[in-house]
Amino acid sequence: MSSTVGTTSSGGVFIGGIKSGINTAALIDAAVAQKTRRADVLQVEIDENTAKIAAYDQLTTLTSAVDTALTRLRGPEGFFDDRENAFALKAGTVLTSDGSDFSSILDISIGSDAVPGTYEIEVLEVAKVQRVGSSNIADDTAALGYAGTFDLGLLGGGTANINITAGQSLRDIASAINALKDTSGVEASILKVSETEFQLILSGRETAKDLETFPTSGDDVLNLLGVSDGFGGFQNTLQAASGALIKFDGIEIRRDDNNFDDLVDGIELNIKNAAPGTLISLEVDNDVTSVKDAIIGFIEAYNAFRDFVVQNQQVDNSGNVAQNAILFSDGLLNGLTDQYSDLIGQNFGNGGVIQTIRDLGITIGNNNKLEITDEVKLDAALLNNFEEIKSAFASSAQTDNEEFRLTRNTSTISSTSITFDLTTDGAGTITGVTANGDGSAFTIDGDSVVGAIGGQFEGLRFTYVGTDANVTINADLSQGLADKIINRSNAYTDSVTGLIIREKASLQSQNREKTQDASDIIAKAEKFRQTQIEKYAKLEADTARLNVLLDQIRAILGNNDDD
Repeated sequence: MSSTVGTTSSGGVFIGGIKSGINTAALIDAAVAQKTRRADVLQVEIDENTAKIAAYDQLTTLTSAVDTALTRLRGPEGFFDDRENAFALKAGTVLTSDGSDFSSILDISIGSDAVPGTYEIEVLEVAKVQRVGSSNIADDTAALGYAGTFDLGLLGGGTANINITAGQSLRDIASAINALKDTSGVEASILKVSETEFQLILSGRETAKDLETFPTSGDDVLNLLGVSDGFGGFQNTLQAASGALIKFDGIEIRRDDNNFDDLVDGIELNIKNAAPGTLISLEVDNDVTSVKDAIIGFIEAYNAFRDFVVQNQQVDNSGNVAQNAILFSDGLLNGLTDQYSDLIGQNFGNGGVIQTIRDLGITIGNNNKLEITDEVKLDAALLNNFEEIKSAFASSAQTDNEEFRLTRNTSTISSTSITFDLTTDGAGTITGVTANGDGSAFTIDGDSVVGAIGGQFEGLRFTYVGTDANVTINADLSQGLADKIINRSNAYTDSVTGLIIREKASLQSQNREKTQDASDIIAKAEKFRQTQIEKYAKLEADTARLNVLLDQIRAILGNNDDD
């Protein structure tokens, strides 16, 4: 027999079942359990919702990875902004005529706007700053006794007025010059030319610009130090200022510094050393390696999503849903899966030889995962049909007016042509717009027109920077696979309005309500437990009194027999 231990309302300790012989513990626990059964059911539902929320978080992470991978293939969201994508990147192959390492001669940077082609470069001269020195000075820390001021700067630039006092040393003078080097463009250093002699070295901070200095009062300090000649020149020129000289495709080109960033669009050269006679061949082409890596990155991200889908479709041999299939038959997961599958399996419709992912050597294999089954085919397509692959994955937009640009596209439009008729106030503010004759298709936002919410052009935004009062503009849009997948899945994955975030919010709200309900049920059950303890405490007390009375009667009768 078990006993019940509890505290009565008067604060006394109650041990049930001692006198009565009744298993009060079992009776009370069973009664309380009956009261809390609904709370137990609610907790199971809360745990299921919590697991579902965690599964939705995992789904969001996986779809975000798909979006991130596709962003490299989609092209800029607005098509005209400066963000680079894999299809815009360029790669260069560099060879030298003598087999030497070109990187010791120059650095080459290739931007996305570089035009594919082959260029020949020869570095003839490197740009240099002017450097001048003083006479040899025996002690670089001893006071020189010179007191005067002088202007110091670069020819054609600003100058700084340097003040020197009699107690200053050669090092002090160098420090005074360096304190104003940002103004003068000249910096100073101390060179130890022998065990007992030092020189003050002045160096320009810009190539191809001569130093200039003039005394303004007191001693002609730089002349006394053997730097200047007293006539605006210098006594000891260590290095003359000069510009850089290269040959680019056989044409000699000079620059004041070693940076040639304006020769042709997208190519920047930074000269390091002259190498007359060494011809450097630069071949610029599309960066097919980056595109291939981006495609592989998308496949890996998509297959991770597919693994999650398969996990949530598992049933055992008896037909029972697997324990980790949290989103089994979930409408959101199924809807998102269908969106992905439909778009990935579609025809690109670009009229070329690259019509589907199969033409890239990519097939749909086990568990509907993507596989590169013919890498040679993929490589050949990237080399020979680059523009077709670009049109398959990346979006594009063209208008017949350079002052009218698409600045955002989050629509689900595959491709379309739109004729805009705009009226403005002549200062850039749009006052009226029709699209293909429809005056309600777009709304006006300052210098922009925005696809009307709920309309066929929702998600499009065009900006006009012109000033014509009336203008007609034709725009052709083509949306690639990357944009289609990202934009179509956005209805599920958007962090503010997406179906997943809304479902999570609903589950979290349910959990709060269920948690409160369960808490209320348990609180009431605990109160019930106390009433049961009170009841059985009274029973035990009554039983005890009756037993005492029975003992007394037996004693009077002289009979201790329980019968």
